[in-house]
Amino acid sequence: MLPLVRLFRRVGTIVLLVSCAPVFHGQTERASAAAPIVADELSKGTIPLDGRWQFHLGDDIAWAKPALDDSTGQGGWEQLTTDKPWGMQGHPNTDGYAWYRRRVTLNAGPESPQTLAILLPAVEDAYELYWNGRLVGSYGKLPPRPVYYFDQRPRTFGLGPAASGVLAVRVWKGPFLSFDNGKQGGFYASPVVGSPQAIADALGALNYRWLRGQQFSFALASLYALVSLLSLIAWLRNRSQWVMFWMGCFALNPPTLLLQAPARLPVPMLIGNAISTPFYVLADISFWFLMLWLLDLRDDNELVGLVKVLATVDMADAFLDAISTYCFGSANPGPAQVMDGIFTLVITAMELIPFYLIGLAVLKRKHLAATRWTVAFFAFLTQSIIVCSYGFSQGSRYTGWTLGATISKPLLWVLGSSINAQTISGTLLLVALVYAVYQYSTENSRRQTAMEQEYRNARAVQQVLIPETIPTVPGFAIENVYRPAGEVGGDFFQILALRDGGVLAVIGDVSGKGMPAGMTVSLLARISHRQ
Repeated sequence: MLPLVRLFRRVGTIVLLVSCAPVFHGQTERASAAAPIVADELSKGTIPLDGRWQFHLGDDIAWAKPALDDSTGQGGWEQLTTDKPWGMQGHPNTDGYAWYRRRVTLNAGPESPQTLAILLPAVEDAYELYWNGRLVGSYGKLPPRPVYYFDQRPRTFGLGPAASGVLAVRVWKGPFLSFDNGKQGGFYASPVVGSPQAIADALGALNYRWLRGQQFSFALASLYALVSLLSLIAWLRNRSQWVMFWMGCFALNPPTLLLQAPARLPVPMLIGNAISTPFYVLADISFWFLMLWLLDLRDDNELVGLVKVLATVDMADAFLDAISTYCFGSANPGPAQVMDGIFTLVITAMELIPFYLIGLAVLKRKHLAATRWTVAFFAFLTQSIIVCSYGFSQGSRYTGWTLGATISKPLLWVLGSSINAQTISGTLLLVALVYAVYQYSTENSRRQTAMEQEYRNARAVQQVLIPETIPTVPGFAIENVYRPAGEVGGDFFQILALRDGGVLAVIGDVSGKGMPAGMTVSLLARISHRQ
């Protein structure tokens, strides 16, 4: 019986060992460092430094040294790939410092270039690049005074002669904003190494693909800028055309946002957000007043007053958000994130005002032209997309909601440019607005021309009733000048020669100005002529 028991024990031990083999094998893999990348064919172009890199959260400048033992499991080192950020590889909602390391063997062949360069496509947010413990370049500035940018441009750095060593990247991820999903941080694509010329060609190819993908955004922003310029010029020529002023302010936002991110200008992230938020809110407010004009709601004094109050609150909130983001965004990120969330919540709630204006126009059964109802339709559609997209993006790293990101995803690609639902609806809204404002301005100019003609006719009638010739009276030199303050005046006069050789000057001033006073004068003059 005893040998049988021993047999079962041995069999069980073997089964247990076999079943745990994958676990032990995984632990062996995790306990080792990533295999070095060997680059033997440097003369043939570029070589991607892909695969798994050693990764460690935190910061220690000693981690740049090539002799450091960065084996997985030693001091908290692990392995991540460079084709996606660390927020998608087990470290969500993680900002601050982190390090990437990879051992690379760059073999110099007979046709290899004398020096080598490296291309880092995108690393969020600011970083420093070390080669064998030597700092070879950086992008942005690390704390205590961080400087980082909204759009991560690819950068190239020189490595010197071909050799073996360790590449180390010291990364600092800035604090998350209210619309971030928490999946950002670190690498987004693998670095590439090669000759300086090959790396320059690779950078040119990346920039070309980026430029091609932004051509629709550039074209649309240019169209908005043209509309804004023409509208503001039209308003400056005629200050009474406030609809042109609001149209110009509304169309000013896309060109401003273009300068922040897609144009890749070296504008720091905090400054860019501080500038863009008030411009974004200004576009919202301008759109409200445009809707008041186009939906014929300006006669409701209480509604106009309410919109003015909400506009003041919204703009004040935008400036407070901009100030808090700029002043505390990196120095004190915790309170800054809370304040950003509160201020952004107010701005998002204000996006509902166009719905209220459209609903009010429907309830009042406004008899508007088809073009104005077209504007209302596209405004409703665009605002629905904006509210859903921005609203569900706020705090998404806590809620896990993905609807905001889904709405913002591209629906189609045109010549390499991505186009989403908001782009389509926003473009259609701009076209409808431009046509409606043009039609409104044309109608208003026609009415103003007709009114000016009426004034000219009334003035002509009034001039006929004013004496053209002055009687000659011995002993008197009589001259007169009649110049009304407006097109038609409320003053009149008569000069009469008396039989006894005297002169009677009758001067009158009808209370008021303009057309009513002028017509009263004409009536009085006609009565006096009859008498």
